[in-house]
Amino acid sequence: MRTPHRSHPESGLNRIAFVGNYLPRQCGIATFTTDLCKSVAPRRFDQQPIEAAATVSACLEAVRLTLDIRWQREARRAFEWFLGRNDLAVPLYDPATGGCRDGLHANRANENQGAESTLAFLNSRFSRCIWPTTFSIQWPMAKSIKLNRHTELFYRHTDNPILTAADWPYPIHSVFNAGATMLSDGTTLLLCRVEDRRGHSHLCAARSRTGVGDWVIDEVPTLLPDPARYPEEVWGIEDPRITHVPELRQYVIAYTSFSPGGGAGVSLALTEDFCRFERIGVVMPPHDKDAADG
Repeated sequence: MRTPHRSHPESGLNRIAFVGNYLPRQCGIATFTTDLCKSVAPRRFDQQPIEAAATVSACLEAVRLTLDIRWQREARRAFEWFLGRNDLAVPLYDPATGGCRDGLHANRANENQGAESTLAFLNSRFSRCIWPTTFSIQWPMAKSIKLNRHTELFYRHTDNPILTAADWPYPIHSVFNAGATMLSDGTTLLLCRVEDRRGHSHLCAARSRTGVGDWVIDEVPTLLPDPARYPEEVWGIEDPRITHVPELRQYVIAYTSFSPGGGAGVSLALTEDFCRFERIGVVMPPHDKDAADG
């Protein structure tokens, strides 16, 4: 919670109170946009974990500023959105995977479990005013949670960024959103989304023995769009996610394929060595990107 005048937190507290009073049926988190301040009723859907996490964070900041226990109760109430105290009575946290679903549509949960959503849940779960409470969560980290006294879960590596466009052996615009896997010899492989200077993306592999430095990057693009045979890839391919399937003895790569006519869909490709690929094509048509790696 931040206000233009740090010595006058009342404005921020009033905003938190306004949001808290307008939770759907007093039991969930709605999508908060500028429209919320212009209308009597907020938009109920879609609802996303990052918004619940932001509400938790704001309420805990209010506890720090005011020492009012009411805000701790509000923080807990916002956190319970992840556990099923929401408009659909559907838990977003998945104890089987340790991940968090990407949000609530009007009639179902978004089954994708993205990194942003999982981090939103974990950040809220580890907040020091939340973890001492008795939520019935069973997961591998349960014991360590009780001993944890730190609000920070992750630390940025001192060598970040570990890869940039300047490292590439051919001209590119940017590199980001890599899928990661560990090969059988212990090498870390990043299958990076690389944007060329037209703004179209392809995939390129980078390998490292340490997973941090000494990257060996393919001299040419590893997997290029193939719009002649796969028209859904006219605008490029992006955001790979890699799963090794022992039964196939192959890696399955889920990626986003873009086209001007269809938009974003989910496509699959198979590979044994990240040199030769077998494209499966679109498995989830636009505009559905609810795909997750296993």
